[in-house]
Amino acid sequence: VYLDRECQGGHHSSIREDRDWEIVAVDPKIKKEYKNEDTVIHNTKILLQRRVISETKIQERKKLLEWKHREAELQAQLEQLKSAVSTRKYVDLTKMEGTEEEKIKKMMELSTADYAPSNWLKVPYRQSGPVPTSYICRRCQKPDHWVYQCKFTVNVN
Repeated sequence: VYLDRECQGGHHSSIREDRDWEIVAVDPKIKKEYKNEDTVIHNTKILLQRRVISETKIQERKKLLEWKHREAELQAQLEQLKSAVSTRKYVDLTKMEGTEEEKIKKMMELSTADYAPSNWLKVPYRQSGPVPTSYICRRCQKPDHWVYQCKFTVNVN
């Protein structure tokens, strides 16, 4: 049962902050209040009541609205970043304006952008915790231990 409907156009109105009331559907026989998830049996009489919302509930609605707006903004930013990444990877350099040297520089930038030092994983000096399966010690070339825990030593005698 969607109870928040505007009378003029019949459009479903979601949570709005400019209202301090809500519409509640009540079964007059058993005095049951219907929630949004409830279904009303066909040909059942219901009463619609306008109920004033408490100040705390209004504040909760405003917070929820702010979170939804923020979520929508972040989703839009994410989509922009995804499109920027996809356009960065598939640039047609033949149609790009500029000299041949500029095109070559741009091609080199794009081809090495994924491997730039800014994208490297920042690992603290002393690693701790379980060793990743892909990690190999640079001293002994064996997995299962961090480099500072390596038992491999070179004797130069």
